[in-house]
Amino acid sequence: MKLLRKLFAKRPAPRPTRPTRLGLEQLEARELLDSTPVGPPIHLHNSLIASVAQAEFLQDNGQLSRTDISNLLDVVDGTESAVFTKGQVSFVPAMPNSQATLAALQLTDLQTLVHDAAAWHLSAPVANLLGKTVNQNPANDTYQGAPLLPTGQLTAGTSDTVLQDLVDKWFYGTDLPATAAAAANNNIPDTVVYKTAQGVLFGPNGPSPNDIAQGWVPDCYFMSALGEIAQQSPQTIQVALSADFSGLLTGETAQHSGLLTGEIAQQSPQTIQSMFINNHDGTYTVRFFEYDAANNTWQADYVTVNLELPVLQQSGQFAFADWYQGGRPTTYTDTSAVLWPALAEKAYAQLAAEGWSRSTGPGGSGNNSTPSDWNTNSYDALAYGDGVALQQIGGSNITQNVVLAKASTSDETALEQAFAHGSLVIFGSLAQEPSGMPTNTAGAPLIISGHVYALTAVNATKGLFTLVNPYDDSSCWAPDGQRTVTLTWSQLKQYLNGYFVVAPPPISPEHAVVQNGQNTGVNGHAQAVNIQWFDNGKPIASLSQLHQGDTVTVTFDTLAGAAETEFSLVAYAAPNGTFDDSNIDQQQEWKLGLKEEVKYQPFDDSNIDQQQEWADTTGTYTGAGQHSLTVTLPDGYFQLDFVQGAAIADFGTGERYQSDGRYLAGGGYHSDY
Repeated sequence: MKLLRKLFAKRPAPRPTRPTRLGLEQLEARELLDSTPVGPPIHLHNSLIASVAQAEFLQDNGQLSRTDISNLLDVVDGTESAVFTKGQVSFVPAMPNSQATLAALQLTDLQTLVHDAAAWHLSAPVANLLGKTVNQNPANDTYQGAPLLPTGQLTAGTSDTVLQDLVDKWFYGTDLPATAAAAANNNIPDTVVYKTAQGVLFGPNGPSPNDIAQGWVPDCYFMSALGEIAQQSPQTIQVALSADFSGLLTGETAQHSGLLTGEIAQQSPQTIQSMFINNHDGTYTVRFFEYDAANNTWQADYVTVNLELPVLQQSGQFAFADWYQGGRPTTYTDTSAVLWPALAEKAYAQLAAEGWSRSTGPGGSGNNSTPSDWNTNSYDALAYGDGVALQQIGGSNITQNVVLAKASTSDETALEQAFAHGSLVIFGSLAQEPSGMPTNTAGAPLIISGHVYALTAVNATKGLFTLVNPYDDSSCWAPDGQRTVTLTWSQLKQYLNGYFVVAPPPISPEHAVVQNGQNTGVNGHAQAVNIQWFDNGKPIASLSQLHQGDTVTVTFDTLAGAAETEFSLVAYAAPNGTFDDSNIDQQQEWKLGLKEEVKYQPFDDSNIDQQQEWADTTGTYTGAGQHSLTVTLPDGYFQLDFVQGAAIADFGTGERYQSDGRYLAGGGYHSDY
């Protein structure tokens, strides 16, 4: 649709000014505690920064929140003054000195706060954003389309107004992505301007792939990824937007490109939920994952967005994501519009200026069609990409790229199983539509060329696969294709180029889920004999036969005279292939479902504490008897341990089942993809 329209758009209206920060003063006017168990770190040397940071730390019960850091930065840049009264610190607006500059000691102390973030109990998003503010970052080169810091780095003597701009950029989302190039390159028939959206973050049932509505920018690879995750792990998207800080494809062409977001909403809606943090001031902090090549992992990275979104000036209809939602045009005044896809897209545009997310190198979603302005804060930077966006949203490291022309029935079975276990799947169509492509009564083709689709349902019994098109405007523009299509395996092979599979996003439970038992810790060291394992009720000879999401049972006997002993069956979620101390010195190779072999490094004491307890079942027994314990495994990487005594919830404490003499059976295992 977009390429057939010939009208060009004017440049968007000027960016909004610095936001009003609501309610900061009264939030900070809290009495100091009479006694505080942990005092603030003492490694700050600028007297004002030290005084404010230490007072805030004490008043905020031993932490520095986003509000605390924002106030501190405002004091440094001169837009606020700190008032100390009887053990309280509060903040009042101030008139900044336009001639003032950043002192060397001030910059050093701000950088020290980032370095010592753990000691100051800064949350990961706050520490990340503070680091981008005071340390080097390519995105600091410009602000609101104008040069800011040529090196991307604050230095002593930099004007305080530059720091003010950086605070607004990173903590308040005022550096809005440029829209002019995207408007011109996609023939948008109206001027694109920014307006404050009046909708809701999520619909009544949380993130859904039905929320995805690609607009004028060709970013189908991204929009489909969001939809897929919202289906399978919506809390990943929702938590990030609703909590606060304290707490392939190669078939895609230049004509159609835009679906990654939908796949994540489908398969991992919790990933969508945890992607957003509501700052309760009209801004949201949005999380992505950056590839760490040295450790072969994905590390969280954050940007902040406000509610200003690009719309068509005459109609008020959203220009990009949320263009058509629910099959109808959506405007910024629509109070029922679901905004998370548009906010995620906007955040991704801002992220592009950091120089890694849209590259064609490892960890980047760029491809041969990606425009030359891929590393700018702009919507045009999002044009054309690949399945890496799934990993950037969900943080998973296992991938599989399958060309359908070469795929077999065993690949079909493996795909069905992977999807059933929560894996994320997006499909890329052929560069040219094959002859005889079916259309509906409105003339919309079944599948359009050079496009990305999210897999939202699989009927393994009937061999049917349901795909969702990120375009939701076929009612007004049939060439954008049908919204939902259900195809057989042979039709997939006929109409599509291939698919890209990513493991479910890592699970990060806040605490252990105790399914049964008390975790008493009683350990009389009773023996467990005749140990047998069952997977979904069927006996198995080896734990290597287990799959993510399976229900696992261990049966065993205790002998006459056995002292009272608690036994625990514990499942852990892990960020990658993991192994306990019994095989820590080994590397393990697993063969995955789609005929690809991947080697994983073992878990050693430097990273074993990254595992998180997912579920445990316990029982305490005395004397002779036959017993069983059952847990359900998490999706993704997992470890399973059968032990004496209570479960270890946190390996960071230094506890180990092996060294404690409590380990009976288990080990680290792979995810299906």
